[in-house]
Amino acid sequence: MDCPVRKRFKMLSEAGAGGYGTIFEAKDIVHNKVVVVKRIDHQGKRTQYHNYNEIGILSAISHKNIVTYYDAILYFNEKKNIEEAWIVMEFLQGGSLQECSSALRLGFTHIAYIIREILLALEYLHKMGLAHRDLKSSNVMIGVDGDIKLIDFGLCEDMSSGPRYGTLGSPYWLSPEMIKQQSHSFATDIWSLGVCLIELILGDVPFDTPLKCMFKTATVGLHESIPKDIPEMTKDFLKQCLTQDQFQRPTSSALLQHPWLLVPGLADGIKDALDAIFVSKL
Repeated sequence: MDCPVRKRFKMLSEAGAGGYGTIFEAKDIVHNKVVVVKRIDHQGKRTQYHNYNEIGILSAISHKNIVTYYDAILYFNEKKNIEEAWIVMEFLQGGSLQECSSALRLGFTHIAYIIREILLALEYLHKMGLAHRDLKSSNVMIGVDGDIKLIDFGLCEDMSSGPRYGTLGSPYWLSPEMIKQQSHSFATDIWSLGVCLIELILGDVPFDTPLKCMFKTATVGLHESIPKDIPEMTKDFLKQCLTQDQFQRPTSSALLQHPWLLVPGLADGIKDALDAIFVSKL
């Protein structure tokens, strides 16, 4: 690095914060461009392992539907007296799928386009042996030009050595196998995709509390949350994503061949529908 971290980046605004750390929109002075900086704690061996895992995965992948990684920097925060990891990524002007689903009722062709783009990212990851494991509406970004990009790889895991165990992720999007702490693999991302699709249709997650959603997911499933008045092809696609048995759930590659994602008009994208949401941010 050519200059100290604080001189290289000018923080413009805080874009989000949570257990993962803090996200900033920043100006990279060295490269003269606006970027996103994910600033996370780097204390303790377990945390460091997860940070290095996320950085390693981001630096190894490249796809049009996945956020672009630029750099990673270890920085000692003297004010807090802790070491931090700063992950630098592309800035995507727009908003999240969560914002989009709550602000606008999209047509089913537009929804199909979004789901297809997410699936293309998942197919790429799965072929690389990676499961995202935290797919949710706030981890999908939609650019003002209609680009769809998957973000936040903090829980992403290499599955080449076999399935994993444990419950991790966000309650509403957890698969049945995750909740029951059974083995899980790529199919858990497909379930989460189904919940994202429900959000796009209904404008919100199914059920009003995370515990109720988790209970339904682990017992009878979420088929009762599928609206009855949606197109049959959409309904069939959603039912396949929300197949209770993970071993019967279709793969990302198989779902990309579903008739719903092959309808005419998908190539037109969704920019025309997004202007009403994001034009105020330009």
